[in-house]
Amino acid sequence: MEKNILRRLNGCYYGVMVSAIVIATACYFAITKEWISLVSPMGEVGKGLQYAAYLMTIGLIPLALWWHKKNCKTLSTIENQEQQGAAYEASARWRIVLIGLALNMDVLVYYLLGAYQPVLWAAGIAAIGLIFTKPTESKMYHELHPTEENY
Repeated sequence: MEKNILRRLNGCYYGVMVSAIVIATACYFAITKEWISLVSPMGEVGKGLQYAAYLMTIGLIPLALWWHKKNCKTLSTIENQEQQGAAYEASARWRIVLIGLALNMDVLVYYLLGAYQPVLWAAGIAAIGLIFTKPTESKMYHELHPTEENY
């Protein structure tokens, strides 16, 4: 059962990573072919996109990590292994999706603003946050069996 949960979570994890690569490739191709025009980073729309990307990065990463940790503490009290596994999978999937949303938004805004460097830093922060959510068997065990050493 745990192997199937990890397989599905890894599929979600790598799907988010691949979607960021696809967005970057599509934006690069669309900009080089001049299918879309760049947004000025110093204009009103550019500033709005920057703030939206920064707020998503700063807000979604801690929110997703906190929410998942809070859920894991309550999940550890569930006796039925199948219910516990299903609830853990849903919680971990939401954590991956929320942090992946921040990453994909940052990559999109980076290209729309014409490779504006500060947004690339935000995308890097989101990518690092996503690396820390990679599902592994030991992480799943430690999150579902919290001790003083784990938390």
